[in-house]
Amino acid sequence: FKGGWLDNPVVAETINKWIAGGTAHPSYVGFLQNWVLPHWKLFSYLFVGGELIVGAFLIVGFMVRPVTLLAMFLSFNFMLAGAADAKAFNELLIVCNITLFIIGAGRAVGLDYYFYKKVRGIWW
Repeated sequence: FKGGWLDNPVVAETINKWIAGGTAHPSYVGFLQNWVLPHWKLFSYLFVGGELIVGAFLIVGFMVRPVTLLAMFLSFNFMLAGAADAKAFNELLIVCNITLFIIGAGRAVGLDYYFYKKVRGIWW
């Protein structure tokens, strides 16, 4: 919140640097230029909100499987957008989230433990 991500066009500036530097994936540049840059404020809220939701839900162990899908989606988009310096980190995050999804983390120590008793299925 204090980094200016919601008030200032930090997202637009960062994406412009990635596009100018050639680190953005060529098939993803059109989406960035036509959708993300003109609507930078909406995407700022989506990025910050998505990361806060993922972090908070993983910490308390609530809805871990759906949240790991959101986390993988965010990491994959950051990789395509051109975060070249953090590509290996995003790949590691995707692998960790796949692992959390497969093992159903949160069902032993977390809020999912209480929901898993009542509702069994792929999501819990």
